[in-house]
Amino acid sequence: MQNIPLDKAELLAIFLETLVYGMFLSLYIMLLLVLLRLGPAGRAKRRTMLPVGTILFVLATAHLVIDFVRILDGFVYEPGGPMVYFSNIAHPLFTAKTVLYVTQTLIGDGVMIWRCYMVYNKKLWVIAVPGIVLLVNACAGYLVCYELSHATHGTTVFQTAASWIATFFSLTMAINVSCTAVIALRIYMSGSLSGSIHSLMPALIAIVESGALYSSGVMGLLIAYCRNSNGQYPALDVVQRSRSTSMLARRVWTRLRFR
Repeated sequence: MQNIPLDKAELLAIFLETLVYGMFLSLYIMLLLVLLRLGPAGRAKRRTMLPVGTILFVLATAHLVIDFVRILDGFVYEPGGPMVYFSNIAHPLFTAKTVLYVTQTLIGDGVMIWRCYMVYNKKLWVIAVPGIVLLVNACAGYLVCYELSHATHGTTVFQTAASWIATFFSLTMAINVSCTAVIALRIYMSGSLSGSIHSLMPALIAIVESGALYSSGVMGLLIAYCRNSNGQYPALDVVQRSRSTSMLARRVWTRLRFR
């Protein structure tokens, strides 16, 4: 199968990222309105949900701005053309967007682990293994950023820190699958014992669907990377933004349904 040219991959990436960012922005505004309408009773919710949502919004906005600057530099200001510009994986802007991606992924994984902690009545043993995996993945992710920033001229993202990149994708997928499974199991068991499983089924389905969506996206991203396909660039931008979007959508839906 013929590989997509790098310049076209970057254009497709910025187009798709902009679409998903628009959905993310709308949901972030909706989340703010829902939290404000809770009044004094929602103070505890605002202390946890508002900072996380705002941090993800800032990181997503910074990531999009960097991508627009890269598109402008590559197609307008680079004397050698876009292929030369986008092939330079040691460029500071490419390193910056990679750091933002890793950070957003780790925050998303941390939120999943925190949910496990809360669902299981703050029992530390539940999050011991996922917490260790998260720390290992943080090391792998930021090591990738370091390796890319020191890449030699002419090397590609498929040749630099390839094993660490594959490890990062695999571990974030493992965290998401395992945390989604144990949260869903806890909700199902609690609902079965209390006889309220039917009322909890919509929330259970939403959790499983969002987890499956992100996991399948990362799986596709990992396959594209392992096949040295430039299609991993648009997939990379869409998968992470979709995760943040589904996270906010689930929060807004929960608040509107159970307020």
